[in-house]
Amino acid sequence: MMATDDRKTPRHAAKHAAPSASSTRRATATPTARQQTRATSSATPERVRISDRSNVERQLSASSASNASRMAGQRRLTGSNRPSYVRQDTSTRRSPAPLIAIALAALVVIVISFFAVRACLSSPAEQPEEEATEPQQVQTTADDVVTYQGVTFSIDESTTPAQVVFSEPDGGASGQLFVLEGTPVALILYDGVIIVPENRGGSWDIMAYVLGGDSLPTQVIGPDGNPVTGTGEIVEATLDGSVIHVTDSTGATTDVSLV
Repeated sequence: MMATDDRKTPRHAAKHAAPSASSTRRATATPTARQQTRATSSATPERVRISDRSNVERQLSASSASNASRMAGQRRLTGSNRPSYVRQDTSTRRSPAPLIAIALAALVVIVISFFAVRACLSSPAEQPEEEATEPQQVQTTADDVVTYQGVTFSIDESTTPAQVVFSEPDGGASGQLFVLEGTPVALILYDGVIIVPENRGGSWDIMAYVLGGDSLPTQVIGPDGNPVTGTGEIVEATLDGSVIHVTDSTGATTDVSLV
């Protein structure tokens, strides 16, 4: 009986004294797996953090590039950086109102000028007509008068010798124009010149006085440069255009040109 128990005791003691090989392997394997798990767990967050940081940096870079591109585009499209074609498009689209106003103003000026010119042309020119119609060649007798530019001229024979006098209109000045040397026969107005044929006691001549020239009376000069004279007395002196026909007491007729 004792022998049997002794043989059993070692097996029991051995069972409790030394673990089995499988237990040892499990015990050995278990810490290794945990270590791998911890290593894996500790490695995985590091990879995740690195990956997240890279994504954030890429997003920040992309956002910065987008903002820079948008700001650059805004700078290019605003202020002095605005493209030239935009200014050209704005400048070409002008309102036609100023051009229409200018055209209407020009038309009004043309119409007014047309009517003004027509009125000037159609209005009567009073002063030129008076000058044109005023007689420039007038003959009268010694006791009558002639008028030139509103001034009347006549011969005053109440004095010795006789004299040619003038009288301005509306109570103006009057007085002596020049003194004759003989007896006047007629008073002639020719182109602004007072002409008086006169007898001088057996001969005759023709006196002339230019109006408005402050000149002295002179004898009419013939083509030969000498004063025109004749014998006898003037019976008749008549103006015919620019020629005075003088008929004397001898029956001779002398033509005296005034030009």
